[in-house]
Amino acid sequence: LGVRIGRASVFVPRLFARKSAFLRRQLAVAVFGCDPEMAHGAAYAMNPPGVPDDFWLAAGYIPVGAAAVRADALEQLGVEAYRLGGKAKFELTGPMREILGAPDAVAAEAIASLGFRAAVSDEGVTFTRRRGGGRGRPRPLPGEQETTPDAGNRRSGKTAGASPRKKPRAKPGGKPKVDPASPFAKLRELYFN
Repeated sequence: LGVRIGRASVFVPRLFARKSAFLRRQLAVAVFGCDPEMAHGAAYAMNPPGVPDDFWLAAGYIPVGAAAVRADALEQLGVEAYRLGGKAKFELTGPMREILGAPDAVAAEAIASLGFRAAVSDEGVTFTRRRGGGRGRPRPLPGEQETTPDAGNRRSGKTAGASPRKKPRAKPGGKPKVDPASPFAKLRELYFN
């Protein structure tokens, strides 16, 4: 199928061919009843108020702030941004501008949506890579208590509970035990018989 798993989306590049893209857009217009102004096959379009995000997703675009960027173009932009992101700071480059063909403000929003921080100065916009990406356990709001099992032991450095036990290994040459209620029990019959 040629499925591409990118940083911002999962897509099939063949669906961005001229005819396929046109049909996707027409189907999205028919389903959602809105027809925002956009050039056929453009890498970005302005996202007017009232157009649902699902319309853009069905048409193959990712909503990014005041614009929507075609999924394959956003991935190309992401590749270039992550290549430059190893540096402490980077600015919009010529190839980045060519990928979108959009104003710098739209390109900056698109890069920020990929996990970069934008800093505006007199010289222009510079980007730095966000560290951690906001993942992990959320911190409690002021006045709330932590609800994790090890919440009381954080300062002492100890964790609550015993260390997990290792599962016993199957004997070499023996058949692995399969729970008959498991959804994979039928696979055992197909594979081992």
